Amino acid sequence: MRRIPRRGFLAGALAGCADAATGAMTPVGAGYRPEAGSDEAELWRALDRMEEGTRQSRFLLREPAIVDYVRDVACRLAPEQCGDLRVYVVRTAQFNASMAPNGMMQVWTGLLLRCENEAQLATVIGHEIGHYIERHSLKGMLDRRNKATAGMILSLGLGAAGGGLGSELAQLAGYASMFSFNRDQEREADAVGLGLMERAGYPTIEAAKVWENLIAENKAMPQRERGPGFFATHPAQEERAETLRRQAAQQAGPADARQGEYLARLRPIRRLLLQDELALRQFDRSLIVLGRLAEALPEDAATQHFTGEAYRLRDQPGDADRALGMLGRAARLPDALAETQRSLGMIHLARRDQRAANAAFRRYIELAPAAQDRLLIQSFIREGA
Repeated sequence: MRRIPRRGFLAGALAGCADAATGAMTPVGAGYRPEAGSDEAELWRALDRMEEGTRQSRFLLREPAIVDYVRDVACRLAPEQCGDLRVYVVRTAQFNASMAPNGMMQVWTGLLLRCENEAQLATVIGHEIGHYIERHSLKGMLDRRNKATAGMILSLGLGAAGGGLGSELAQLAGYASMFSFNRDQEREADAVGLGLMERAGYPTIEAAKVWENLIAENKAMPQRERGPGFFATHPAQEERAETLRRQAAQQAGPADARQGEYLARLRPIRRLLLQDELALRQFDRSLIVLGRLAEALPEDAATQHFTGEAYRLRDQPGDADRALGMLGRAARLPDALAETQRSLGMIHLARRDQRAANAAFRRYIELAPAAQDRLLIQSFIREGA
């Protein structure tokens, strides 16, 4: 096997793969491995080292039922590649998924929260599998001779092995963003993903809905917080939505979005996902996401509570009334959270309704006698009010 010094790998990889960069690449099939000693094999070795660090990260969601479910969706889409895929669910509240050339897939929990059904999750996973099958990551690196990107891969691989990168979350985020694709590759990945969805029995119209939901979320953010990152390399928004809808109209036969299955599978971690979303403190954006979820789950106390909390914390004109409505509904549900009473008390306190605030605060302490903020809440209660 030809050995390339670590520091010399980048130059060797980019120079030695010139023929592959100019010619068509064979799509990835089941059991694919690059030829031993090839430059692509060196790239895989760096990614394999990085994957070892990913497996050990404290930011991974390790609930087997959730990880297995996400992997099952990937395998339903691409049964031929199933044995070559490794799925990692990363606990971070942003919308993202990515897949490396060696079969390592990241799915971020912010994506799980934003999908309304299994078909929408399959949309994003199928798109990433499309990049993988068509070997877009390697093509892009070779076509652009992007030394910075390739060097980042190598350094992340070495850092994963030696702990030299510091923040684990920054490392995971760096991996997820290191591969960029041109618009033609994004269109090709969309087409591959739609084909996988249709073959797996998902309604492909859900692909357009994912994109439209993201556009609405982006527009809800203040202009200063909007970044070109997610939209920069993708086809124009209107073009992509229209293309996906047109292609979906050609789907024949029945298809199931599996919404009930999806919402039930995520129930054990939904409160965690909602907490992480609210912690972003991007309330305009979050309310787009939480509003859709609250409509789908009117009887889920956690969803109603955190939607009400988002209104309370945003505190724009009319938000207090909206929050009272959502929180009041949440408080009446069988699985009501103790925190709902605390939030109700805070609204009443801000409105100088001490009697209503006392009732809510006392109910909170009754439901959560060991709450860490018990003393603080007791200080808000005024006797005789």
